[in-house]
Amino acid sequence: AFEKLQDLETRWRDIGSVPSSNASELRNNWQHHKDRFFDVVKISRELRDLDHKKNSELKEELIAKANALAGEPSVRKSLDQLKAFHEQWKEIGPASKELNDQLWEKFKVASDAVHARKLIMLEDAKVKQVENLKAKSDLCAKMETESEKSFKSHREWQEAGKGIDSLFDEWRKIGHVPKEDEDKTWKQFRDARLKFFKNREAFYGQQREVHKQHIGDKTALCEKAEA
Repeated sequence: AFEKLQDLETRWRDIGSVPSSNASELRNNWQHHKDRFFDVVKISRELRDLDHKKNSELKEELIAKANALAGEPSVRKSLDQLKAFHEQWKEIGPASKELNDQLWEKFKVASDAVHARKLIMLEDAKVKQVENLKAKSDLCAKMETESEKSFKSHREWQEAGKGIDSLFDEWRKIGHVPKEDEDKTWKQFRDARLKFFKNREAFYGQQREVHKQHIGDKTALCEKAEA
């Protein structure tokens, strides 16, 4: 805008003199428009400064909120809130030129602190998953031991079944294991559990055959007795 005004003034001067009867009116008219230009520029600057001040205050509020996330117990909740703060930051206009970079740096420091907690959480999760893998591997060994046992009575199989259910309850209480071990570990545990059920069903199948034979034998005796 100032460059355009300077260009107009240069052209004004280059035009040269005009009749004295018109000079005063033209000069006053020119000055009037120049004054209006500077009034508009002043208002524009004041509005811009007010806008920058408001934007600066809004960004300071977001920085304070981001810093407060350090006291949020849930890292996941902190990350969700931080994401929302960054979306709000994008919607806010610029602050003054001298403050813009300072405000962003302060916001970035607060954001980095939240992401640092995320990295710690992920490391802790990895350690916990390794511990879970050890616990589930131990349960696999116990389940495989139980699946190899054989019992001779309904009561014994019933008690053993309770032990199998207890192992399964323990399994469900343990959290995640490393992803690369998840399927393999579950298959090992599941196959041993299914083997127990298969052996138990085989026992009851034999029992049914024995009972069937007994019924046949007793029926035959009854028929002989009637004869």
